[in-house]
Amino acid sequence: MKKLTTWAILLLATTLCCAQQDTTKLKRHTVYVELGGVSFFGATLNYEYTVLQKGIFKLNSGIGAGVIFYAVSDYSEDVYGQVVGYKLEGIVPSLKVVLGKRRHYAELGVYHIISPYIKPTHILYLTQELVGGYRYETLNGRFVGKISFYLVNGGEMLLPWIGLSLGAKF
Repeated sequence: MKKLTTWAILLLATTLCCAQQDTTKLKRHTVYVELGGVSFFGATLNYEYTVLQKGIFKLNSGIGAGVIFYAVSDYSEDVYGQVVGYKLEGIVPSLKVVLGKRRHYAELGVYHIISPYIKPTHILYLTQELVGGYRYETLNGRFVGKISFYLVNGGEMLLPWIGLSLGAKF
């Protein structure tokens, strides 16, 4: 009876033991400001959410709002190089695939610019563009730095453009 009780306790103890769990919580939310990029000569405030993460693969969806800076003059000729105004460029939803481990990531995705200012008719217009780049995150996952390369629809051809971003994860 003593052996049976010992075996029963050992059997129960082994089934109740749990493996070590990962105590690091995945930070799914990212907020960052981008200079250049979608807004050309402006800035965009962006929010991204990590929808899916499996190993080195992440799928991020995001939305941003951008302002574009422009120069105007009281005279009939333009004044270049003087920022005297700004306007909301539009809303920018995006979907990106992010690949990498620990601190260094590559990203590739698409985004749309929903803006009344893209066409001279001032009706709501939608354009789709491509983005790729490099993302750096600190090990604790708080700081995010990005450099992005855009292919922008220039009417007749795709034009290259660049954006620099700084932000935080939480």
